[in-house]
Amino acid sequence: MNSTQLQYFLAAAKFENFTKAAETLYISQPVLGRQISNLEKELGFPLFERSRKTVRLTKYGRMFEIFARETVERYEAMARTIQEELRQNSMTLKIGSVDGQLLENYFGPALKYAVEHYPNLHISVNYYPNTVKMLDAMNVGEIDASIAGDLGIATLQTPVEYKQIGVIRCCFAVPTSLPLAQKEDPTEEDFHAVRFILRSEEDSRTSRGLQLEIATQYGITDFVEVPNIATLTALVRSGVGVTVVMDNDELCFDPGIRKIYIPDGHSFEEYLIWRKDNVNPAIGEFCRVLDETKNE
Repeated sequence: MNSTQLQYFLAAAKFENFTKAAETLYISQPVLGRQISNLEKELGFPLFERSRKTVRLTKYGRMFEIFARETVERYEAMARTIQEELRQNSMTLKIGSVDGQLLENYFGPALKYAVEHYPNLHISVNYYPNTVKMLDAMNVGEIDASIAGDLGIATLQTPVEYKQIGVIRCCFAVPTSLPLAQKEDPTEEDFHAVRFILRSEEDSRTSRGLQLEIATQYGITDFVEVPNIATLTALVRSGVGVTVVMDNDELCFDPGIRKIYIPDGHSFEEYLIWRKDNVNPAIGEFCRVLDETKNE
């Protein structure tokens, strides 16, 4: 007997209808039926009287319902008590981010709120050269959670949970020293003569693929490949050429750079991601911070 079986039984007892109970539990009716049957076998007595059209609690089922409800309530109360005690103790959450992302521009309110309202929650931000290295660090326990988009989640092999932070969009980062930056409403043809700063495949296969897709769409043929995001940022700031980044990248907030959005989409959900088996209570605490900040 386990807590899941008790929850399933209580739902079936409430409705005396396996189909309705299964719908509220978001499982299939056969799965619910098997769990109830296994529970009855373990107990050694029937919980329900079944006919072709109806399901009714037996006398023993009604007696067991009282026990099941009290057990679940005590379990939930104990879990709340322990969680509250954990919250009162000092907690540390190590969050990973990729070099170049400016967390303060969409994460700032949550970080500030955590400092002001959750003094026992200590957040440490760690930067990595690319998404792969960041997620590897999360998988080995170097950090508790990562900030990544849809594309990052798609590469994961480890079971994870995640919480949406916001939406980020692709854009060109164009030095204001280039003629292209002076165009009020640049067309695809205006990009044909520009030099494009491209990330290497070794640095980030996903980002490089997205950059190539957009650059090809705009008819760009002049490419300079760089080994890492730091070199890319330096060359774009120096006016060597343009690149494609997400609009939370530090280049987008540089006064010497013009941000030109891709008009046909290329937007991605941004998430806080953590391993499903990570039991650090600071993760849940920070998720509450995100919810409370969003509601302000």
